[in-house]
Amino acid sequence: MGPCFKFDEIYKSPIIKSTLRILFGSEALEIIERPASFLIRLRDNEPEEKIKRLVILPPRGFTANEVNWTNSHAEVRRAKAIIKGGIRPEKKGFNLISNVITFAYYTKREIRTDENQPYVRIDPKNCYYREIIKSSNEEFFVVKENGEGFYHNLINRSDEWVTIILEKELRLQKKFNFAEKIKLLKTDQQVIFNAFFEAVQTNGDAVYTKNINLVNQVVNFDTDKITPLLIEALNIVDTGKHEACAFYAMILKFGKRENRKVLCHLNEALANKDAPAYYLKELIQKLNDLKKTEKKYHSLSRIKIIQ
Repeated sequence: MGPCFKFDEIYKSPIIKSTLRILFGSEALEIIERPASFLIRLRDNEPEEKIKRLVILPPRGFTANEVNWTNSHAEVRRAKAIIKGGIRPEKKGFNLISNVITFAYYTKREIRTDENQPYVRIDPKNCYYREIIKSSNEEFFVVKENGEGFYHNLINRSDEWVTIILEKELRLQKKFNFAEKIKLLKTDQQVIFNAFFEAVQTNGDAVYTKNINLVNQVVNFDTDKITPLLIEALNIVDTGKHEACAFYAMILKFGKRENRKVLCHLNEALANKDAPAYYLKELIQKLNDLKKTEKKYHSLSRIKIIQ
């Protein structure tokens, strides 16, 4: 095992400073901390169609929420990864490392996701799951237009900090507009929802741990009034914080409580193309599955009572 360095030491290293200048010039940057990785992006005026981001993986780090999961990438048309290599604070160049990254992915997007989130657990027995080992200086597509890599995870196999450049082509999507739908809420509820939305913009899906009081307030809103707003919020721009997943999870909470009402809103939104189809279809499938399970449970309960 090599020396232990902190992220700040890595970020201030000569090679990272040089790489950031090449990628972003002198523009202001935002550092996004994920469960086991760091993502660096333009803070302002990030392009809508083609973007570049720098990923820094700590020793044994990974890009998904957990090492044995893959994340979905609904916002991406296609994306390429360029493995630069290992980083040490005192060095001006990258360390070239063989077999440094595991590219874990599924070859199609029509994979059953977790019941509570739009992510897929790594399952080596699944015939659509693949793993490829990559080395420094390798370039490869992590997401393809045919759906390959839609669910993936990049895993650092080494005890070194490792840098990867991501080049993404994004899908065009509708911009969210709350002007009319927010009027369904009372004035005090509008203030709470706006605070919740801003919290998601700041913290992404970490809002459920960092802003739990806001979450608990929104959960108590009327289902018919809040669901259209939450669906509209699925159009939020993904900056790497999994913002849409935060609203996805909230819709699912309401759907588990009032299944039919939320399904009605989701089907209407899908027909009207009010939000990305991927999230809407995923939510509809999950709530339909839940409805079938509940129906089966109630049927079994009636049988037991009759007996």
